[in-house]
Amino acid sequence: MRLRQLSLLFGAALVVCLVADSSARLVGDGAEYLAMATNFASLRGPALAPADLPRTEEAVAAADGRFARWDAAASTIAARDRRRDFVHFWFYPLLAAPFVWTTRAVGASPLYAFTLLNGLLLLAALHVALPRIGGAACLLLFAGPAIWWIDKAHTEIFTFSLLAIAFLVMRDRPWWSMVAAGAAAAQNPPIAIVMVLTAAGGLFGRQGSVRDGRFLRGAAIGFVLCLLQPAYTYARHGTVTLLALQNPGHVPAWAEVIAVPFDPAIGLVANFPALAVAIAGAAIVCLRADRRPAIQIDIIIALASAATFTLAFAQATNVHHGGTPGMSRYGLWLVPLAVPLFARAHECGRAGYKRFAWGLAAASALVCIFLFRPSAGENSREPTMLAQYLWTRHPAWNNPLPEVFAESWVHRDERWAPISTRGCDKILLMAVDGQSAFPIPCLPAPLPPECAAAGTLCYANRDGSRYRFARAPGSAIQLTGFQFAADSVWPAGSDAHVRDLLVQAGWPALTPRPSGESAVRLAQGLRVTELSGTDRLVFVIRDVRPGARMVLRLPSTMRGILADGMTGEIADRISYQGPPLELWPVAVPARSRLLLLLLWRA
Repeated sequence: MRLRQLSLLFGAALVVCLVADSSARLVGDGAEYLAMATNFASLRGPALAPADLPRTEEAVAAADGRFARWDAAASTIAARDRRRDFVHFWFYPLLAAPFVWTTRAVGASPLYAFTLLNGLLLLAALHVALPRIGGAACLLLFAGPAIWWIDKAHTEIFTFSLLAIAFLVMRDRPWWSMVAAGAAAAQNPPIAIVMVLTAAGGLFGRQGSVRDGRFLRGAAIGFVLCLLQPAYTYARHGTVTLLALQNPGHVPAWAEVIAVPFDPAIGLVANFPALAVAIAGAAIVCLRADRRPAIQIDIIIALASAATFTLAFAQATNVHHGGTPGMSRYGLWLVPLAVPLFARAHECGRAGYKRFAWGLAAASALVCIFLFRPSAGENSREPTMLAQYLWTRHPAWNNPLPEVFAESWVHRDERWAPISTRGCDKILLMAVDGQSAFPIPCLPAPLPPECAAAGTLCYANRDGSRYRFARAPGSAIQLTGFQFAADSVWPAGSDAHVRDLLVQAGWPALTPRPSGESAVRLAQGLRVTELSGTDRLVFVIRDVRPGARMVLRLPSTMRGILADGMTGEIADRISYQGPPLELWPVAVPARSRLLLLLLWRA
């Protein structure tokens, strides 16, 4: 018991330290949850009367100045009585309302109300977990990516903690498991599968359940909680969930189904690889100990829940949602599903497994506390090391959902194409009639027929001096809504000439040069992009205006040509014979739309 208390104290101290290093701020849909919680704390209920909208917007702006222009009406839907409900449900904000009273009493930001609620939920789950899965598994799970959400007005800690409790007590206290799963489902309806399967497993696999008052009461409470959102929303809006308006049902592509667990940028495995290693280790221990008890009802429910959750995640139209440091927040739903396997491995009590688990958990916790500390910025882990390795070294190995690829590079919730890795190793292309599909300075290769139709999204994966093309994966709902970045592509009609010039310059050996190492010392009245090789430099010069000036500082004597990218004609043959790194002004023809300056070491 003393060890359990010490562990809880350590967990509480860690939460305090992590929160103290951060500053309260809103992310993702946090403005909605804050608005509902403050409305509940003022005893006005979740729905907003039209007159409440300005007051609600002021309260949100006061909590986080970045939301000064947040529009409450745009995040709500009017019911028959003209009162407006938020798209996300109000159960989680209702739990936060008492803590809003506390923050008001001490004059603190209402955002800390969610920090208090999240911290208590996390510690409650840890209290239940310690004797059931052991300290190592607790350290792995509770000091993982979930810690980023501790001080955020968002449902991730709520969902993670309740799902963990549901699976932790599923075997010995299924009535509490159903209550916990029902509470999580009140906010997120797909989690109802856990409650339903737990009830079914108890009725058909547990003797005496139909006569056990605790089981029946737990089942009744769980079902009521599961029905809370659909009943309320149907009564007011004629639909079971307002989220369906944001995410219309569709048949997802396989890439959408596996994105949350396995995508190299936003996926759980890429961002929390220690969990996958720990699951593999626990599975080996369980199978070696005894095959029959290794697969029990809670593990079956976890597997069924994982399948249901991934299908539900695939309905989201915004797979690469904001408000995370990189990993999809839906991935946290999957983490507690490992609890039954960890519990079985803990019961086996193998010394070797314990040493392995503690070493892995300690290493993972150190990394996660740094990478997923609450103070870390949004999109701060994009692209992940795995995604960057695949997309730059082996681009054809992974063709992610185009939304994920595009937004991982721009770090904004915006869909633009074309977009490429820095070295043009992998490019997301968008075919547009009369326009080049390739961004500057990538080699504009001819498009294959399957990628040439207007609006088609394709990947161009670099393979030496050529590209291999592949249609971007995803259902129709994922492949629409992209805006063409016309200002970033080669001018229309220049592709063939630019391709010849870049090949002449030795395209396979050219890479974009970092700005800190650029040979360009002045670019006035024009735009320039620089490529470099071991003994050559290429400058792509665009939009030359009258009076434009360009000054270079070259590492050695060089010679080359200045060519018109629109016609392929050589405008001038030039050379630099001065000392290394001396300023050298280059004359460029005025009003040129596209020029390529190719220089080789003399």
